[in-house]
Amino acid sequence: MVDYTITGLGEDVNIHLTTYQGTVIATYEEIQSLFIFNVGMASFLSKPGYLSDTYEDQNVHNEFRVEMSVTGNDVEPEYWKHNLVATIYDWKPKKSDDVKDGYYHWRVGGHESCVEGYINDMVKRQRKVLNNG
Repeated sequence: MVDYTITGLGEDVNIHLTTYQGTVIATYEEIQSLFIFNVGMASFLSKPGYLSDTYEDQNVHNEFRVEMSVTGNDVEPEYWKHNLVATIYDWKPKKSDDVKDGYYHWRVGGHESCVEGYINDMVKRQRKVLNNG
């Protein structure tokens, strides 16, 4: 079984040069229960050269960041990953609250393509925990 250790969350996670790696279908509650800090669109407003601070000009309204290490009995030590960075974010919703109603196709960004699978696995495990109380 793969073991995940979260080593950072929120604005403390350096997401410089992360790119789109795939999607995860989850509710806002599932994402928030795992990654806690919604840095939201404020992260985009602080970028140098960003000129607009109006809601309508934003592509992303909800963003969660995580840094993690991946190990485990089913993972050969040479494939253990440390300091993996992932972003989980909405993309062009009409309103920021649109993602809070049922399941949403969240985008997953990172430096490595494996983060999509890890995020999907984490959400799947979290869903079981939330459903079983």
